[in-house]
Amino acid sequence: MGWFCLALSACSVAVMLVVSARANRVLRRFDRLPMQWSFSGVTWFSPRLAALLILPLVAMPILIGTAIGLLLAPPADAAFVVITVAAMAAGLIAIQLLHLFLIHRWALSQKPETGEFR
Repeated sequence: MGWFCLALSACSVAVMLVVSARANRVLRRFDRLPMQWSFSGVTWFSPRLAALLILPLVAMPILIGTAIGLLLAPPADAAFVVITVAAMAAGLIAIQLLHLFLIHRWALSQKPETGEFR
């Protein structure tokens, strides 16, 4: 089961990287993207690649490290371990999709011809 968890983690990170690459193409006209929001609006920005790659790069050691730790640990409830890794992967992908949704909503509010911030 440990190898299955490792493969699941690697596939989840790969999905996150593909989603980020697609978002990079869609948001190409912006040099900087929002990274944090408050009730009054966007509070700070980051370079586009950093904003799009931060979540896959954070997810990679979390998921793969957990799966490797499970390979080294004595076998326990295999089904529980797989469910835990799958839930972590689904949660991290959901967080990335929420982040990209908020960025896309912000991008739609910007001037389309110049990419300038309002």
